[in-house]
Amino acid sequence: MHRYEYHWPELALDPTIVRLLTEAERNRGAWKTSSEEAPTSLPSMASGARILSTLASNAIEGIRTTPDRGIAVAEGTVTPHTHDEREIAGYSDALALVQENYRAMEVSDNLILQLHRDLYRRSGDSLGGHFKDSDNIIAEVATDRKAFTRFKPVSASRTPDAVKELCHAWSETRQSGIISPLLLCGAFVLDFTCIHPFLDGNGRMSRILTQLLLLKDGYDAVLYSPIEAIIERRRQEYYDALQASSVGWHENISDLKPFLCFHLETVIECQREALRQIREQNDTAASKTQKVIAFMASRQAPFRKKDILNALPDISEITVKRTLAEARRDGLIALLGAGKSSAYVWKGER
Repeated sequence: MHRYEYHWPELALDPTIVRLLTEAERNRGAWKTSSEEAPTSLPSMASGARILSTLASNAIEGIRTTPDRGIAVAEGTVTPHTHDEREIAGYSDALALVQENYRAMEVSDNLILQLHRDLYRRSGDSLGGHFKDSDNIIAEVATDRKAFTRFKPVSASRTPDAVKELCHAWSETRQSGIISPLLLCGAFVLDFTCIHPFLDGNGRMSRILTQLLLLKDGYDAVLYSPIEAIIERRRQEYYDALQASSVGWHENISDLKPFLCFHLETVIECQREALRQIREQNDTAASKTQKVIAFMASRQAPFRKKDILNALPDISEITVKRTLAEARRDGLIALLGAGKSSAYVWKGER
């Protein structure tokens, strides 16, 4: 019987694991700094990432609709028509619940059942929110198109206790701080997948839980870059890593490294993409600020805010107001008069 124990001194010292953990932590610090420099960019990034996360996670399981419909269903702007669209909408609901409430969520068997219920609420399937009531298998189709059993998960009778033990072990280990939260997250997801607690929806649930655990430990780049899209793009590597790390799982002799490395690589790729996007946003914002400053420096006579807006129609009023305030603070401009008759004069170097 598998034991849910998360203490592997040898993995903590593995050079590949150490390198990946170091990069992930460095990226987390860089993301914190970069995101604080462009807070106005975050809502649109988060909205786009949630849509892509929803579509990618469902696509991994063969749940699809047309691109335009998929985006609209994930956004919640249209009523889902087909069974696949209802499943996409359910995933979007469950993911939104996690992303908006993760701080208050306690990782438990009840939460997992609740999220699974929400996953299937739109589709009307009666299996939502219930652990499997019969044993299942993880099958694979060979090149000759014959299916074979790749892995036999935990039995249906044992599943409720197994999920409770999994959640308890995660909580206890997290509180102890003996291993990296990133490794603990990867190990949890692997164990959850090997338990395979539901008759359907295990893969999508594993990815929702991945986001939940990462968010609870401060790896919030997943809010702004869809980690599910990375897994979809590397789908075969994902399956290969699961296969490699599930051999000997029941006997507690499995090699966790393949799946943990894959997990860390996807987190890092997610962080890199979030950083790339936010830096592009920062560069764009800086460029617009420089345009406003250049305009002000070129003016010999006093000027008003509306003069800047008329001269630079591609720059928003918010950006102009912010730049004016910063320029006054830095002594680059001075305010003349008050009210509607007020104007600015350039005081800096030309």
